[in-house]
Amino acid sequence: MDFLSLDAKRLTKNQLSYARMSFCLAQLFFINIRTRKVHIAGITDHPSELWMVNRAKYMEEFFEDDTKKILIHDGDKKFPAKFDKIFEIHNTLVKKLPYKSPNLNPYAESWVSIIARECIDKFCTFGE
Repeated sequence: MDFLSLDAKRLTKNQLSYARMSFCLAQLFFINIRTRKVHIAGITDHPSELWMVNRAKYMEEFFEDDTKKILIHDGDKKFPAKFDKIFEIHNTLVKKLPYKSPNLNPYAESWVSIIARECIDKFCTFGE
């Protein structure tokens, strides 16, 4: 599990001229390593604690069939203790990775690089 961040530009109408605003979207995703399925938990411009807890409750049902469940994520402050508790209640072992160790989460890092290379680099958004 990890975040995929997308830096984007938004054109907004400001009186008669257009102003360019930059914003970042964060996409929370989970990868079931056994089935190789990627589950998109949600996309937001501000992953608050409440949003993260709601996403955790939503995603737990996708992994109920697995007998051995381990959730791996980095030590980012976006992952509050309540987030981990929801998975622990459902018999999921939560492992936090050390700081700056992307090689310990290769499935997530590989998926992020593929999406960035194949989709986001060639993607342009319009509207809100």
